Amino acid sequence: MNSLTNRRLAVCGMLGGILYMISDLFIFLSRELNGVVPDAAWSPAWDGMGEWRFAASAWIALLGSGLLFCGFVSLYEMVRETCGKLWRLFTLCGVAGVGGVLLAHTQIGVLPPLLYKGMARQGLSAEAFRQTYENLSAYLSPVSVLIILLFYTQLAVIVYGVLSGSFGLRRRVLLYVTGVTLAVTAILALTLSLFGIQGGVGGGESLFEGMMYLVPFWYWKEAERRVGSEKGV
Repeated sequence: MNSLTNRRLAVCGMLGGILYMISDLFIFLSRELNGVVPDAAWSPAWDGMGEWRFAASAWIALLGSGLLFCGFVSLYEMVRETCGKLWRLFTLCGVAGVGGVLLAHTQIGVLPPLLYKGMARQGLSAEAFRQTYENLSAYLSPVSVLIILLFYTQLAVIVYGVLSGSFGLRRRVLLYVTGVTLAVTAILALTLSLFGIQGGVGGGESLFEGMMYLVPFWYWKEAERRVGSEKGV
């Protein structure tokens, strides 16, 4: 693939992170919820939230997963072009993370409220839900943790490639990735807080996952510039 195609794939990856952030907001935004990870203590607040929100979150995350995979392809092509075999193999571990992130999103954010509301319709208590939720989490949480760790092998590769100079990018690009994420998250959270709505920071981590693909975007942009310069010589 040429540089332009890889740059477009990187943009798709960033859009995937934005979609995942939006899917998180369908779960987190509320006037009652506290914290940034759904758990059994959230169950009373879920009473006033429509089930459509959680279903919409799952569908948006599904689309986001496809776009994140595009970003991964751009990242891997960058690594393949600049790093040795060991780092290429390590980068491939991220495939399992990107492919499984929808499962982690469902287990952590979508399943608990839907399970609670289904049990509540059957007249079961919040305590019954808590016990069921904790039992499910004991089996499913390790899988989600593994998926998240595999996903973040991409970050390890990015940090190595930038700091070692393999990607030929300035080290401050890592600050740009973090800065964009923090700025967008902070502005969103502060704006929502003016209306008494909590949960604006809940999608910040998902946004960061997409903003990681700023690094391959800049790499391929520089590659295009170099090719243009050579043609102009």
